[in-house]
Amino acid sequence: MEKYRPFRFPGDATVHGALPSGDFRDLNVITRTGIFKGFTSIIELRRKHTHSILKGQLGILLQGQATVTVTVTVTGHAEELETLSQYDAEWDRTMKPQRS
Repeated sequence: MEKYRPFRFPGDATVHGALPSGDFRDLNVITRTGIFKGFTSIIELRRKHTHSILKGQLGILLQGQATVTVTVTVTGHAEELETLSQYDAEWDRTMKPQRS
């Protein structure tokens, strides 16, 4: 497998794996079959281009650092800068958390 390459498989599949050496990180995207669909995309960040996180999306920085502009519209219009480091996450903050 390539580094950061998404690998899709059914959640009830028997899976075995071995690494030749070193640490690893595992990011699982699990959804309720027939109710939700989950998708992963690897996007390379570049200084001259911006990327937006849309409603229902979660962004995780896999390597390096990034500065994000956070706009919060639920509590009124406010913008702030945040610095993300490896494995930090950001999401669309206009979404209100819901409890089931």
